[in-house]
Amino acid sequence: DTSLYITMEQWFTNTEFFPDGKSMRLWPNPARDFLYCIVPDVFSDQTLRITNLVGNEVYNQKIGNLSFSINIKSYPPGVYFLKLFSSDMQVTRIFVKD
Repeated sequence: DTSLYITMEQWFTNTEFFPDGKSMRLWPNPARDFLYCIVPDVFSDQTLRITNLVGNEVYNQKIGNLSFSINIKSYPPGVYFLKLFSSDMQVTRIFVKD
């Protein structure tokens, strides 16, 4: 007889607080037409990439504004990874395209 104890931890996929107290926001999730983002200053003038589940890059852009939207109307429904890169860190968020 085997017992298995599982604990669950709440994990918010649309908000993360960074050491400087600022946050990254990504909404709506799931999204249909546009994905909206607000990112901390550390990602200003850095790279944003979106890949599908198999790792194919579907979007690559340098971040100009810290608040922006991404048109995802033409993306097939599914799960995607939004990746932000800076010289100090990489952050990945998951979102669903309806």
